[in-house]
Amino acid sequence: MSEPVGSSPDYRGMSHEQRIEALLGLERRFARLHADRARLLAAVQADPLPNEDGTSAADKEWAREEVALVLKLSTGTARAIMRDACDLVTRF
Repeated sequence: MSEPVGSSPDYRGMSHEQRIEALLGLERRFARLHADRARLLAAVQADPLPNEDGTSAADKEWAREEVALVLKLSTGTARAIMRDACDLVTRF
């Protein structure tokens, strides 16, 4: 059941089985998006941030602050999801 991009299916016109199948499809897409997000956050965490003199900065505070801003989270929450993303990507 493929819908054009940007359109919303009419769930009222579906059978129960079709609704369950649609729900399963959504969950699969969510899982892929969450996996992509984890890989991207892990990559951001791994980015070397240059100092003004061009050397690499070990402190990732700026990256965390940027992630927090984009995701509308606190810096502490951004730090936690970036750490979790790195664990998921590197350990699992």
